[in-house]
Amino acid sequence: MLGHLYYFFGLLIFLSNLLIQKNILNLIRLREWTIKFHKVSGRQPLKSDFKEKEYEQFVLANFTWFITFFWLFFGLLTKSWIVFAIIIFYNFLTTFFCKKIGQFTIISKFLEILRVTINIIIIGFLVVNHFHLHMDIIQFLLN
Repeated sequence: MLGHLYYFFGLLIFLSNLLIQKNILNLIRLREWTIKFHKVSGRQPLKSDFKEKEYEQFVLANFTWFITFFWLFFGLLTKSWIVFAIIIFYNFLTTFFCKKIGQFTIISKFLEILRVTINIIIIGFLVVNHFHLHMDIIQFLLN
């Protein structure tokens, strides 16, 4: 029963990440703008510094990324722990490469889009597997 509740939250995270994916280019542009704003002004942008609905999008995206990481972290306690560890490692690896390449280059933007897409696919698979497929993922990966 606890697994059903955990993966129900995973379904909500899956849906929220789909919404993020829809606006990913705009969110990357917003993140770039906030970093540039901080460099120029020396302070973080306030709500009044954003355009009309961009502040809500930015806050929602940051909250979604935080909750996604939190959910993935607790996934390390499930029997599919190796998949969660791979996703967390992949997220850190792509973030590291994006910072090494240059945070807002075309390649880093592509890696960010790819990272979010792969997260959505894997989270969707984990949720479907829990409720429908009931595969032993670790056994499947080892064979």
